[in-house]
Amino acid sequence: MGFKERIATANAKAREASAKAAEKRAGQPSFKEKMAAANSELKTGLGVTKENWDGKRADLAVERSEIRDELAASRKQMTAANAELKEGLAGTKAKWDEERSVLASERAEARAEISEKRDARRADLTAKLDARKADRAAVAKPDLRAERAARKAAKGESFEGVTLAGGRVTYKGQGGPVKGATARVESAADAHRRMTATRFLFAGGVMSKRKQVGHVFLTVEGPGFEFVAEVPAKKESDARAFAAKINNAAKRGA
Repeated sequence: MGFKERIATANAKAREASAKAAEKRAGQPSFKEKMAAANSELKTGLGVTKENWDGKRADLAVERSEIRDELAASRKQMTAANAELKEGLAGTKAKWDEERSVLASERAEARAEISEKRDARRADLTAKLDARKADRAAVAKPDLRAERAARKAAKGESFEGVTLAGGRVTYKGQGGPVKGATARVESAADAHRRMTATRFLFAGGVMSKRKQVGHVFLTVEGPGFEFVAEVPAKKESDARAFAAKINNAAKRGA
């Protein structure tokens, strides 16, 4: 088939397809018609929607007005309730202040009464104590110290064979009344110098043997007697204390 023939065949087929398409479009609306119909439907739908919106907006306006009215009524009620509450609180505060004042007055009176009773009780107790002290002072109390001293004196005290008891001072069978007696703690040399020749001879036998270092002598002289007691030097302080007791007893005459 030549070139012209092929072109003719193609054109024939194109015309045939165009005819078929025209037949197919013959029973359908055109594109413009379709666009016009769609625009008409859209306008109709928008009109309906706008009417719905207007109705709903009116309903909302009514509801909003009702809500506003209810809120206004509620505010009025709240205002009235607040006023009543303030009035009640003011009355309650005034009542509380009055009751508090009454309680403070009663408390002050109670404190004054308690203080008065306490002072009276204290004065009563003080008077009773003073009376009891006066009664005790009126009763003669035994001199416990004197009794203890008397018992101790009767029992007596001893030191290195020297005994002070019952108003007497004795040593190895020698001694006499402590009244007027004198006690000393001396070294052997001091005792020799102080004693008379006769008494020196009497005590010299004992003292001559005790001239060594490490001893002192407790000498006691009284009316009609005299004796010498040997005391270790380490007990010199005790010997002087005992000599002081003898001299004190001699002064007391006991």
